[in-house]
Amino acid sequence: MNKEKDFYIFLDALKSAAMNIAAEYFKVMFYGSDQLKFRERVYCYELYHQLRIALSEENLPYLLHGEMDKRTHREYSQVLSLKNSTPDFIIHVPEVMEHNLIVMEVKHVESTMPSILEDIKKLSEFVKAGSYYRGISYIFGELSPDNEDILFENLSEEIVIILHKKVNEIPKIKMK
Repeated sequence: MNKEKDFYIFLDALKSAAMNIAAEYFKVMFYGSDQLKFRERVYCYELYHQLRIALSEENLPYLLHGEMDKRTHREYSQVLSLKNSTPDFIIHVPEVMEHNLIVMEVKHVESTMPSILEDIKKLSEFVKAGSYYRGISYIFGELSPDNEDILFENLSEEIVIILHKKVNEIPKIKMK
């Protein structure tokens, strides 16, 4: 396995998946409301679906799993900040820690900046504790330039920031 090569193949699949997310999954209309709202779970389910389709065209040896509960995992339960963590997505070979590729958290732009930064901290700890090649902080919707700057200032070697600003737009990828 070549994690670096596999990582870039995964990023291409992720970009393709994001491009296929329709407007009704990007923002949701609620009964009795005239406003569209961001909903992380709705977006994540569609991203998972589109990512499975995109990854099926690749020959990667990993599985995509959503919301894998890590509370009882023997490696993560030793790391206090990961004790109650459930990443939105992991790309891995089950039961083989050395073949963990990606751990990913998804947030919408209306999430608070402290909660996004907390996710980035957890992703870094997952990378270190779980032998993941990289962590991805994936944000959908359009962040203010100031918040983008804050995110990019907190960028580390093991973390990738992905900004999916608009429907039918290629996500912006930032990494060191």
